[in-house]
Amino acid sequence: MTLSARCIRAVHTELMLRHKQAPGDIMESLVAGIFEILKLEGIRECSLGEVPFKTLMQGEREALDEIELLMVSLAAQSRHAYDFEGLYRFKNKFVPQWRPVLLCSSIEPTPLLLAELAVSMGFAGLLMHESLGLLGRKSR
Repeated sequence: MTLSARCIRAVHTELMLRHKQAPGDIMESLVAGIFEILKLEGIRECSLGEVPFKTLMQGEREALDEIELLMVSLAAQSRHAYDFEGLYRFKNKFVPQWRPVLLCSSIEPTPLLLAELAVSMGFAGLLMHESLGLLGRKSR
């Protein structure tokens, strides 16, 4: 788990990885332990980060525009690589204060812009890695 300081009394989780063979509750124990240490060090706010796609998947599909529908479709087809529902359930165990995170742009979002974001945020690489791994397991 890697953290970065947002200010003198707040940190943000940048990366959190669990080995596939690690016990199921190891991450909860790790995070709770880290939170306790940070609290002793004077940190008052610990962010586990966002859960992309969650709010889009909760609403009525009729209320979504074309780009949002594309994102919902891609998210649903990418669950083998990025399980945002599981991520939400995990983070929600810590009784967080959920705050919306919005993407703002001075230009109209396009599929190309979404693809560029997916590459720059590492999602495209994760999707490729997990998809190839899934194909390799199926061919055995």
